[in-house]
Amino acid sequence: AVWIILGCLGLSAMSALASRFGLYHLVPDFALIVTVFLGLRREPIPMTLAVVPLGYVAGCAATAPIGLHEMGLLFVALWVYRGSGSFGGSGSFFFGLLCGGMLCVYHLFLYGMLSLVRGDVGFSSWATALLVPSAGVTAVVAVVCYRPMVWLESWVAPTRQVGLSWR
Repeated sequence: AVWIILGCLGLSAMSALASRFGLYHLVPDFALIVTVFLGLRREPIPMTLAVVPLGYVAGCAATAPIGLHEMGLLFVALWVYRGSGSFGGSGSFFFGLLCGGMLCVYHLFLYGMLSLVRGDVGFSSWATALLVPSAGVTAVVAVVCYRPMVWLESWVAPTRQVGLSWR
């Protein structure tokens, strides 16, 4: 529940800042940042239980068909989860690069799904069509948010120590 609340607050804050300062199409995708973080650190069932509501909120904010953003974020989360064992990096800069790359994958997935369903899909601006400016902004925000998210995770789910118990 903490990750859903954090993602919703991040989406709301970024949308409010974008409308206030006129950065309409260069908004970092905070739901994707939380999704990638959960994909790296959680098991599939808790990850899915957090990602699907985040996708619903993101889809409602984008006035998209129900299920589109949910499937897109779930696709990204499962791809990050499956690939997390083969990643050779760690830390905030790696997390930022991963979030930027996954934003491109996420938007290409959404574009592909919408083109299959509707047949006619367009982008809202040149910035969203390029994907690179949005990915860069998302990567920078992910780098900044990585350490607080790690702290929050240690507070929410402290590490367990497993050992043998001799009687």
